[in-house]
Amino acid sequence: MKTAEGAEVSRRIHSFTVAVFLYRNAFLLLIPLLQYMIFMPETLWDMVRSGSSSIISAALIITYIILKYKSTYLYADGSKIRYIRGIYFKRSSVIPKRSLNGAAIRRGIARIFGAELLTLDAAVVDQTASEYVGFDCSIADIFNKEGEIVKKCGLPHSLIAAADTTSALSGLLLSIPFINRSAAVAGDAISDGFYGGIDFWTGVASRLLPPAVAYISAFFAAGYLIAFIYELLKHINGEIRLGDGFIRIRRGFIWSLELLLREDEISACTSEQGLLCMILGIKKLFLLSGTGKKTKSGRELLSVCKGAVSPPAGEGCARPSRSSVFSFMLLPLALLFAVVCSAFYFWLNKMYIPLAIIQCIAIPYLLIWTLFRIAARERTYFALTSSGVSLGTYRGLRIISAELCLDAITRTELRQNPLQRLNGGCNLRVYVRNTSRPFKVKRLKIDDELLNFTRRDFS
Repeated sequence: MKTAEGAEVSRRIHSFTVAVFLYRNAFLLLIPLLQYMIFMPETLWDMVRSGSSSIISAALIITYIILKYKSTYLYADGSKIRYIRGIYFKRSSVIPKRSLNGAAIRRGIARIFGAELLTLDAAVVDQTASEYVGFDCSIADIFNKEGEIVKKCGLPHSLIAAADTTSALSGLLLSIPFINRSAAVAGDAISDGFYGGIDFWTGVASRLLPPAVAYISAFFAAGYLIAFIYELLKHINGEIRLGDGFIRIRRGFIWSLELLLREDEISACTSEQGLLCMILGIKKLFLLSGTGKKTKSGRELLSVCKGAVSPPAGEGCARPSRSSVFSFMLLPLALLFAVVCSAFYFWLNKMYIPLAIIQCIAIPYLLIWTLFRIAARERTYFALTSSGVSLGTYRGLRIISAELCLDAITRTELRQNPLQRLNGGCNLRVYVRNTSRPFKVKRLKIDDELLNFTRRDFS
C-alpha cells in the first residue's frame, strides 16, 4: 500500500464480496431445485435433462456474481475517489474528497478472510459507496487525516458501555443456531441447582419455581451473557481523535469500527442514562450523523463520563406542569394495580398460588418503572440556546438530553390531545436530518417561546 499524495490506495474490491453476493442472491439458486421438484424426473433421460438445466441455471447465476465482482473497482488517489461498477452498463463516479461527509471501516467476521467493509458517505446519494476492501485500506490513508488523540477509552469505559447497551433479546437472536441445545442444558442445570439443594429450598422451588420458569430464566441469562460479550468486543479499545474540522473514532476488537465525521455534518449530540448509569452516577455521550446512519449504527458512542442528565439552570425553558405528575405515572401505576389485584385473587384461590408468586415477581420492576417516570419528569424540558436547541426526554427506561443544531432541524410538530387543550399542555416532536425518528418531549406546558419555535421555517 502506498500512502503518498496521488498514489493508489485500493483497486479491485475484496473477493469476499463474491460470498456476500452469493448470500444475497441465494434465493435464485432455489429455481433449479423448484424445477426438479415440479417435473419429478423418473427416467434416466429426464434426470439428465433436468439436471443439466439446473446446472446451467446455477452456473449462470454464479457467473453473473463473479462478473459483477470483477467489474467493481474503488480507487482513492489525490483529492478524489473513483467508484466504478456495472457489467453491461458501466457507471464511473468521481467523488471529490471535500464532498464526503464522512467514512467508516467496519471489521467483523469478514476479517478472517482479510476483508473489511468500507463505507463512503457522499453528499450526493448516488455517489455513496459501501464495498469490501482489503486490510491495506484505512481512513487515515484515504483522507490523509490522522488527528490528535484527545481520549483513550479504558476497560471501565468498555464494561459500562457494554453492560448498559446489552439486551437479553439481542443475545438470544445471536444464539439462534445454538439455542435449542444450549437452552436445554442451561435449563436442566438451573433446575438441578434449585431442586438439588437442601430439603427446605427443594420444597420452596418445587412449589414456587416451575421448570418452565427455570428454562425461561436460562434463556434470558444466556442471551444477556452472549449480548454482553458481543457489545464488549464492539466497545473495547476505544480512541477519539480531533483534527481540523473532523472527528475520528476507533473502537472494537473483533467487531471493530473506524469512523471519520465532519464536524459540520453532526446533527445532534445526546447524553443518555439508563438504569445502570443512573445507579453509577455516569452518563454516555453520543453523536448523531449521516455516516452513522449509513453504517446502520444510527449514532456513535463518543464517551462515558461522570455526571447526571439534568435540565439547564434558569427560567428560560419550558417544563411539564405540576398537574402532569399523575400522567407520567399513569401507565406503570395502572399495571401495578392490575398485577397486585390479580396476584391477591390467585393467592386467595389456593390452586393458583404459583401464578400469584410469578406475578409478584413483576411488582419490584413496576415500582422501579414508576420511580423512573418520576425522575424522567424532573428531567423533561425544552430550551432555546445560543447554538441551537436543548431538550430533555426519555425513551423506554433511558433518560436523554439532546443538543440540536438549528441548521440540522428539518421539521417540528406540536401535538395536543383533548385534555391537553384544556390544561395548556402539549407534546413536542423535533425532527433532525440523518434520522427518521424524532425527539419526542412529552407533556410540556405551552409558552410563547415554544410557540414561536414551532412556527419557525426550517426549510
